[in-house]
Formats: sequence, C-alpha cells, structure tokens
Amino acid sequence: MIDLVIADDHAIFRYGLRALLSDEPDFRILSEADNGTAALGEIREKNPQIAVLDVSMPGKNGVEVLAEVCRDKLKTRCILLTVHNNPVLAATAIRNGAAGYLLKNQTFRELPDALRVVAAGKKYYSAELIQALARQKEHLNLARQLTRREYEVLALIVKGMTNNEIATQLKISIRTAETHKSRIMNKLDIHTSVALIAYAFQHKLVNDSQDMPSSE
Repeated sequence: MIDLVIADDHAIFRYGLRALLSDEPDFRILSEADNGTAALGEIREKNPQIAVLDVSMPGKNGVEVLAEVCRDKLKTRCILLTVHNNPVLAATAIRNGAAGYLLKNQTFRELPDALRVVAAGKKYYSAELIQALARQKEHLNLARQLTRREYEVLALIVKGMTNNEIATQLKISIRTAETHKSRIMNKLDIHTSVALIAYAFQHKLVNDSQDMPSSE
C-alpha cells in the first residue's frame, strides 16, 4: 500500500485526485491540504511515502515544501504538479529533490504510474517536461556562444535601439554594430529584430541588471 498526502488549493482538483486514486487498490490517501503550510504539517504528522503537491499554493508553495522536506531529511518523496510547462521552474524543483514533476493537463493520465515509479525509488518526469528541459538546454548552449560584446549589443537591441544608437552608446562604428547584430542572429539562427527581442525575453538572455558572461 502506498500512503499519500495530497495538497492543492483548488477543491475541485483535489476531489478529482481523490476520485482517481481511490479507484486504485494500492493507494491510500492519509490526508489532504489546501495550502503549503498545512501540507508540510500533514507530511510531518502522517509521514506518508509520497506527497503530491501543487506548485502554486498559498502559504508555502510546492517547491518550498519540497525544500523543507529534503532539508529535514523526511522520508516522504514529493511529486509536484503544475499548469505551467516552465523548464526553469522544473529545473529548480529537480535540483531541490523532486522525485516527480507532472503537468496538470497530464495528471489524470500519468499520476498513478508516476506514483508507482516514485514509490519504487525511481523518478518520474512528464515527457513534455523532458522535452522542454532539452530545448532550454539547447537555447542556453546557443546563448553561451555569444561574446560579452554581443551580449551588450543584444541588451541594447532589446531596449529598442537602432544600429546608429548602439554604435553611439558603445563608441563603435555603425558597421561594427551591424556586424555584431548579424553575428548574434547567425549564432541564434534568428533572422528579424522582432524575433530576436522575443527570443531574448523568452529565454532570459538579458535582464535589467544586464549581467553578462565574461567570455570574449
């Protein structure tokens, strides 16, 4: 028998989880919680084999609950559920010790199998998530090919500056600014300024502090 605690702040979703798992003979739900703080209390009290945690909950979120469970070396293994296919968030959860990570749109199809895999001491991550992580790694590898100067140029492009303005800002020639922009686009396989700006925002290649790699 696999003992569970489930936590989600949406009562209807919790009801759906309970109905799904109640039909399986090898699962036993010990308790439920509608926020992260209560979930952590239930985990400490009930000591379940697995906790199924929504990532976005009031009080403590799912990743924070996971971090405390791992920090305190509790035996409970955690599976996180989320509506967002966000590889950055997923990577954070995995680094913090998540034994499973599922997208909510796949939960009712995948959760029973995920629970059994995790109960057996293995890890289970949804196929969509694995693909998103692979794409994110590919994007980061591409971004690392940019030099520091190219990152500086990219940051100014994102601000909406023209080649002339970039040249003035960086005290370089217009031709040099154009060359940097062309190299950035070639490295990232992007062919318009609009697409380049969207890509930079989507993959967080620049930020307000304009932190950039030191490579030349």
